[in-house]
Amino acid sequence: MKSVAKTAFALLAMAILGGCDQKVDEGDDKLSEGQQSIEVRYQGMTQIVSFDDLETQYKFNNQPVVALDDVILGSGLVLDCAGLWMDFVGTDAYSPACNDNCEDYAPVAGELAGQGYVERGTRRLLWEESLESPGCLSVKDVETITLADDPAGFECGSDGDTDTDVDTDTEPPPGDIEIRYQGDAESVAFEGLPLETLDGVDVVLLTTLFGETSFSFDLAAVELAFEGSDGYNPVEEGTCTDHLPAPGNLADQAGVDTATGDLEWDPELEFAGCAHVKEVAIVYVEDL
Repeated sequence: MKSVAKTAFALLAMAILGGCDQKVDEGDDKLSEGQQSIEVRYQGMTQIVSFDDLETQYKFNNQPVVALDDVILGSGLVLDCAGLWMDFVGTDAYSPACNDNCEDYAPVAGELAGQGYVERGTRRLLWEESLESPGCLSVKDVETITLADDPAGFECGSDGDTDTDVDTDTEPPPGDIEIRYQGDAESVAFEGLPLETLDGVDVVLLTTLFGETSFSFDLAAVELAFEGSDGYNPVEEGTCTDHLPAPGNLADQAGVDTATGDLEWDPELEFAGCAHVKEVAIVYVEDL
C-alpha cells in the first residue's frame, strides 16, 4: 500500500510543470546570511554542497532558493536522481522517513527532486505548490540529504535520525495542531479543551495546548515560532521581527481560534497583523 501511494505521488509530480521564476531581489540577506551549504550522503560517502556553487532562483514570494536536484547532483555522488530515494534530516533531528505518519510519502522518490527547493539562509525544504505535498515533507533547516537505492535503505533512531509519532498533514483537521520541541513532535486535538476569550474570539491558549503534551520546559526559558498550513513561517521569512519569535512566557496571552485555526494574541500586547498567523499547523518551541 505504501509503495502504491509513493508511486502515485511521483507520477503526479512528474506530470506537473515547474512554476515560473519571479523577479530577482539582489538585496536579499539570505544570499549571505544563515546557512549556505548542505550535506549529501550516499552509500557511506558524504559531500558538502555550497549554495554559492549553484544557480539561485527566486520563487515562493520571491525567496532565494536552490533546486533540490541541483544540490544532489552538485555533490558529485550521483549522476541522476531517477531511481533513487531521498530523506531529509533537519537540525532538530526531524526526518520524514522516520515519521510514521509520513510513511505514504517518505522516503521520497528521486524523480521528485525536480519539484523541490532549498531556501538559502534558512535551508527550509519547499515543494512546488501544485504538488500539494503534505506538511510532513516541509522539513525545517535541512542539515543532511540522504540518498538510497532502495526505499527500505534508511535507518532511524541513530545518527541524527529520530522516529517521531506526528500528525503533520498540510491541512490538519480543524482542532488539531502540532507542537515541536527538541526534535520531537506531538499532535494535540482541541476537542474538549477549555476555551478562553481573546479580543472577543474563543481560543485554546498555547499554555493549554502545551499542557496536553508530554514535553517539559520552562516557558521563561523558551521562545515560540509558528507555521501556517501553507508553510508560511514569519521567523524563517525574516518578517515580523518586532514580535516573533515570541517569549515563551507570553503563551498564556496567545491562543488558536478553534473555528479558523488562526493565531490570536491578547490585544493589550499590540502585536502587528504579521504575528496573527493564519491556520496555524505547527508551534515550534525552542530553548533560549
